[in-house]
Amino acid sequence: MRLSLNENGPLAILLDDHKLFTDTFARTLETTRLFSHVFSFYDEREVLEFVFKEKLTNEIVFFMEYYINNKTTLNLLKDIRRIKPKSRAIIISSITNPLLIKDLMRYKPHGVSSKYSSFDEIIKCLYFAGKTKPYLCPVIQKLLNDTSADQALSLTSREIDIIRRFATGESAAEVAQSLSLSPHTIATHRKNIFKKMRCNSITELLAIARNMGII
Repeated sequence: MRLSLNENGPLAILLDDHKLFTDTFARTLETTRLFSHVFSFYDEREVLEFVFKEKLTNEIVFFMEYYINNKTTLNLLKDIRRIKPKSRAIIISSITNPLLIKDLMRYKPHGVSSKYSSFDEIIKCLYFAGKTKPYLCPVIQKLLNDTSADQALSLTSREIDIIRRFATGESAAEVAQSLSLSPHTIATHRKNIFKKMRCNSITELLAIARNMGII
């Protein structure tokens, strides 16, 4: 569905530190003519400054990534609900770990969509988000329904030790040196840990580990 552009339409605010995705997504949103304006930001401080500075009377729809500049946007999500209680916040992310998604849902976003979903699915999320309950796209819902999630989280004591060393800021080379192991062995451990924890980066891994109480 497309609506004609008008001054009373909602205002879209995009937040993602991946500039190419943000700019492409912003241009695509503009073509839908659902919004009066579309603003792109790459840092959450810029979003807060904009919201405080500008006299925004239109409804605001926030589209946010879960991770921004190596940290989650959960605190920003809380701030948005406090500052603009009538706005809607939709998380569009590449996260695939059920534990992270469950943790995210505690902050009550209006909708959660995967970056792997089609743009039409994201627009569907926009329409249904927050009407009765948070809208979850099929990709996210399937991840939450995955009964094998617990089996994927069985870590060895060595893997837990490596995670905790990553949490202190040690690089893979430093972990290898401190444990008297080869860099190749650490790389293999890291690959296995990522597979078990269903993540793709050290940042995501550490967020999951904190949520589980490992670190």
